[in-house]
Amino acid sequence: MQSIKAVTKCSDLSEKIFPPYKVKANEVHNFHAQMCSGLDPLFYNSPKSFNQKQKEAIYAMTRPVNTTFLLFGPPGTGKTYTLVETIRQLLKPESGKTKSDRTILICTPSNMAADAIAEGIVDRNFMLPDEIFRIVSASRDTFQRNVKLDCITKRKNITDPNHKTICTVYDLPNYDIVKEYKIIICTLGSLPRLKSCVDSGHFSHIFVDEAAQAPEMDIWLAVGLLATKKTRLILAGDPKQLGPVTTVDVLSTNENYGYKKSMLARYVDKNIFKNDPRYLIQLTDNHRSHEGIVKISSELFYENSLVATKPAGHDSLCCLPFLQKLDFPILFHSVVSGKEETSVETRSKRNLAEVAIIVEYVKKCLKHVKPRDIGVVSPYKYQAESIRKRLNSKEITVETVEKFQGSERRVIIISTVRTSGNLGFMADNLRFNTAITRAKHLLIVVGNINSLSTQKSWKRFIDYCRENGSMVKGFRDNHESIQQRLANLHI
Repeated sequence: MQSIKAVTKCSDLSEKIFPPYKVKANEVHNFHAQMCSGLDPLFYNSPKSFNQKQKEAIYAMTRPVNTTFLLFGPPGTGKTYTLVETIRQLLKPESGKTKSDRTILICTPSNMAADAIAEGIVDRNFMLPDEIFRIVSASRDTFQRNVKLDCITKRKNITDPNHKTICTVYDLPNYDIVKEYKIIICTLGSLPRLKSCVDSGHFSHIFVDEAAQAPEMDIWLAVGLLATKKTRLILAGDPKQLGPVTTVDVLSTNENYGYKKSMLARYVDKNIFKNDPRYLIQLTDNHRSHEGIVKISSELFYENSLVATKPAGHDSLCCLPFLQKLDFPILFHSVVSGKEETSVETRSKRNLAEVAIIVEYVKKCLKHVKPRDIGVVSPYKYQAESIRKRLNSKEITVETVEKFQGSERRVIIISTVRTSGNLGFMADNLRFNTAITRAKHLLIVVGNINSLSTQKSWKRFIDYCRENGSMVKGFRDNHESIQQRLANLHI
């Protein structure tokens, strides 16, 4: 409520959330010209390499303006890498100065996302650890922490009356010390706590990473509590991936409340952002996955804008003996005999026929990759529990799509569960895209072809697999040698 009042009372803040920008062709043209001449000086003697779109995004984000900017970063395009370099450039002292007068706030919807960008900043080593602080909730388990971030966090011991340590918790430094940090990293939920330490306008730039996963009102917190007219707001993420998640039915089922649509997704639909590089740049070069995986995701969700860069190892699993086509590491295994079962306790669903197929594929993959390289994804917790129990392996991650967001595996195996015409969770394009783009080198989807074909995106994916000869209806013994199969390829 405090944030809502601040934003609605102050036009300078409301313009950050409801930008009044207009597309002016001459201004866009001038910016393009400035950017073309400004890129080389910006990256002169840069210790890291960046592709063209990354350079353009860094240029746009480091301009001395206070407009809202969107960094649209599809999976594997180097969004975090680009953000870290932007922050480095912003904090680089200007000519004649020993220090930059800018201060950066980075907030995220989850601790996992906050740790990821914090680790990227620590690894780049362009700031001293005592100039960076990662605020962590006192309720978070310190034993499960990322020890690489110990240099930028603060912990204290809770003791009993005899001064014996009961447990260790995260702590916040003295208020005056907080103001001295050049970079502060925290979750959006920690912002009210941070507000008690610093004034509005303390930060020159507020970055919200993984902004597509954040409910819009969480970002209002950052603006309403800590921004002024001069503050630059930068939202980074992918609105084509899974958005805000809630267990509250009224928020998840009623679109009128707008909870499931992030601010980033709302902005991306507006022409003022789509057509102006001053306000939005989409990264396009995928440095993660095999081109077959990149191609179908690009077609379905990114208007064919993604470019497969064939990173090292991209084709490392293209010769597995159970693949139908050697240079196409995607399989769709149709299981029409399975039946949906619903848990009495949780109302979640499972499909035991798919569980058996998944286990078989995991066994086949373990002959070629390590257990930690395999991820099994299901939209339902009941299915994930059933697969986890059958596999009985701590190293193989078996989780729902929500838990996999932000991570990747060499091998991703997806169990879709549903057999009826009602696909439920699986009809959600954002969930579908998030699931398939976790895969780097091999993607296997197990599901009911008849059920999935009722949804447009799934039908296109199945047709894509059919076009490439990678449809499977059952396991077959394949004693044919790799040499024979290679010889049969029409290259």
